[in-house]
Amino acid sequence: MKYRSVQYGVVLISVLCILILVITMLFYYKVQQKQSEDIKDLTFVRRNLMIESVLKIKRQQYEGVVNENSAWDEVKERVVSKKNDDEWFDENIGAMIDSYSGADVSVFDKDGVLVYNNLGEKYENYDFFRDIKVAQLLKNDSKNVFFNYKGEKLFEYFCYGIVSSDDIELRKETPSGFLIMVREIDTDLLAEYSEVLGGVSVRIAKNEGLLEEAKKENGDDYFYSVDLVNQYGRAMAYMYFSAENDVEKIFARTLPVLVLITLIVLVMFMLMMVYMRQNIIRPILTMVKIFDNDDMSAVKKLHKNRTEFGLLAGYIEKFFSQRSELQNLNAEMQANQEKLVLQNDVLSSQKQEIESQIENIKVLNTQIMERNKETEKKNVRIFVQNEQLKQQANTLRENQASIEKLQYELQFNGKLLNEANTEMFNSKNYALRLKSVLMVASTPTKHIFHDFFVYQHFIEKVGGDFVCAKKVDKYVLAAVGDCNMRGIPGSLLSALDVFFLNETIDLAKLSELRPDLLLNTLNKKIIGTTGEELQTDLDRDGLHISLFMYNTETMRAYFAASKCTVIIVRNGEILEYFGDNLSVGKIHDDKQFRCVDMEVLPGDIVYLYSDGCTEIVGGPFCKKLTHANFKKEILKEHVFPLSVQKTGFKRFFEEWIGYLDQSEDISLFAFKI
Repeated sequence: MKYRSVQYGVVLISVLCILILVITMLFYYKVQQKQSEDIKDLTFVRRNLMIESVLKIKRQQYEGVVNENSAWDEVKERVVSKKNDDEWFDENIGAMIDSYSGADVSVFDKDGVLVYNNLGEKYENYDFFRDIKVAQLLKNDSKNVFFNYKGEKLFEYFCYGIVSSDDIELRKETPSGFLIMVREIDTDLLAEYSEVLGGVSVRIAKNEGLLEEAKKENGDDYFYSVDLVNQYGRAMAYMYFSAENDVEKIFARTLPVLVLITLIVLVMFMLMMVYMRQNIIRPILTMVKIFDNDDMSAVKKLHKNRTEFGLLAGYIEKFFSQRSELQNLNAEMQANQEKLVLQNDVLSSQKQEIESQIENIKVLNTQIMERNKETEKKNVRIFVQNEQLKQQANTLRENQASIEKLQYELQFNGKLLNEANTEMFNSKNYALRLKSVLMVASTPTKHIFHDFFVYQHFIEKVGGDFVCAKKVDKYVLAAVGDCNMRGIPGSLLSALDVFFLNETIDLAKLSELRPDLLLNTLNKKIIGTTGEELQTDLDRDGLHISLFMYNTETMRAYFAASKCTVIIVRNGEILEYFGDNLSVGKIHDDKQFRCVDMEVLPGDIVYLYSDGCTEIVGGPFCKKLTHANFKKEILKEHVFPLSVQKTGFKRFFEEWIGYLDQSEDISLFAFKI
């Protein structure tokens, strides 16, 4: 155990006293700083008050004379008419300025001629008028206040333009006369300002040097100055105001007394701590050592002390003797208690063994009863299952005969299905060969296009889409058609449509070789051939075809279409032209196809396609491809050669369809101009 805690306490208290002194000094500093800031704020308020008060005094002394008297209307008339009636001026002007003591007042007309002076013919205060016109003393045709020295005396001048009393403030009239008041700035006036400002001293400095000396004497925080300018706006003198920090003087006187009292308290506290160390702390430390080390010699020494601590040492000696006796008794009780604990442990272990055996017997009885119940349930299930097996055996014997009969029927139907599939396959092959033979004359070749590709993918082996191309004289024609029927019927209809298209082109004159005229003629031929026999729901949309033609010499191109679109890619940009919303073979009225006239350039790539290229179902959401996505794929592939583009489009359509069944026939014909 450590015995330095009391000593540390004495040192700590001493340090605290020193800290109290330091904090007191800091507190004084902060208070003084706060008082200085308050003085600054007070000075700021006084500065504002000073400015407002000075302006108020001047307004009362100058403008009040003018604004509060209606006689100026008659003054104006007399100034204009130059009626110099001194008696009238004494009665009116003199009466108006009685409250303005110590001032020289004069009235001039607009030409600067003196009309009236309250001091007679004395002009000693107006000597500087000889070189300056009276009108030049005004600012903005209103009024002006300025200062000038005459010898050692400083005078204040107030110039005011005379108009009618109703329009003095608005200044809408040109002054017809001028009022000039002059007053000396003397000690009485400065005392008047000081009284208004609440005890702040007001003085005059004739130059900047004297102003700087006054500022150093009074301090920047309690000092403010105003420039007194002449008629030209240059400073002639300075009026300055100063205030004193009375709070700071009070604290300067009380600080030494505060420091002396703090030091006296600190010395008295240190003396008290020395006395306590000798007469209280040391005996207490001795008693702590006695209890910590059982030092009986220290008890005997302390017992000789004739103070309260000696009496306490006698009680401590008795306490130690009684404590040794109690310790012996505790040792005997602990030994007896250990024996009892061992006996209790043996009895508790025997009791636990008996209880565990009883629990095991109960568990075994419960298990035997549950097994008996399960055995009875199993016997019932076995009996029920035997009965069910007998019934199932009878049912199996009956079903076996039915199965043998169905197998015979399936074999017979399989033979019939194979024969039908073979016949259908032969029909599709025949239709494909027939369509190929009929379209040989209109198949795109290298003789017509120097660079092209055709990509077709039908739902069945044959379909209703077709691609054809012809060259007639200097014209090249290309077409992609869709008869909107699938399989063998679509193949036959598309072959018939190609035959009619070739016949129409061959019979047309060169001047009639235009896509719109060809489609109009083709529509009439199909209607005249099929009649009413094929006008059913299966062909309700008729033939959709996109027909493109261009002149190899003039590079003019023409386009007409039935519900189809042509896309031309030129320098990485898409040009798109739309056909009519008409179906070939379904137009019975006077509607005609229109022709789109355009100009093509070498290197342009033309894309003709059936509606399956944009309406094929697939993708991640099982939706139609859409026209916009198809154009994006064209922009992606057009930079490659056409042979490579065909592979790219094939891969694109296969990935789009994915695991779904193909929903539309696809036909895409692209060639380069």
